[in-house]
Amino acid sequence: MRWTRPGTIHLWAFDLLAFYGRDLRPQPLLKRQTRLQVLLERFGCPAVSLSEPFEDGLALLRVAEQRGLEAIVSKRRDAPYRSGECRDWRKVKTMAWREANRERWRLFERVPIPPHTPQKQPLTER
Repeated sequence: MRWTRPGTIHLWAFDLLAFYGRDLRPQPLLKRQTRLQVLLERFGCPAVSLSEPFEDGLALLRVAEQRGLEAIVSKRRDAPYRSGECRDWRKVKTMAWREANRERWRLFERVPIPPHTPQKQPLTER
């Protein structure tokens, strides 16, 4: 979402998960985005744009940093939609966001859990 001028909002659409009650999540991202592009062209609203793919993720992350954005999301083009953590998509937070939210960010860091070592039971006298 971007403020184009006071009182206006600009939205970027990046995926289409369902259309006329049909679940599109099993289809590859490129196919879902093609349908979304056709839909947006038919709708013709200048305040809504299709998010375009980028080849250089590091350059995109630098631009996100410069603009004070939270993160970028990378998705595999041939992958179906899967919610939650999976290998088909990644969200990379900007350093500026991490610094501004350091304490909150720590709540979500993965802490390695040490392997369980059984405690020796003390010998008891009978």
